[in-house]
Amino acid sequence: MPNSITYSLGSINFYNYSPSTPIYTSSTLSSAGTLKSASNRFYLAGSNLSGTNTFKIKLDSGVALTVLVR
Repeated sequence: MPNSITYSLGSINFYNYSPSTPIYTSSTLSSAGTLKSASNRFYLAGSNLSGTNTFKIKLDSGVALTVLVR
């Protein structure tokens, strides 16, 4: 992208955090409650996927989304 900032993201193992960071799925997201300002929520969209996948994610106003693909 023109005029963009690039960076390398190193390995992140969310299971190494203490207390362990909850990672939500479509079946547990409804129990997540509301987010406080400047907080994060980690969501596992799928595992062992292949081919083309499409995800629709509805965000509240003022909420940003960062996607990590492994």
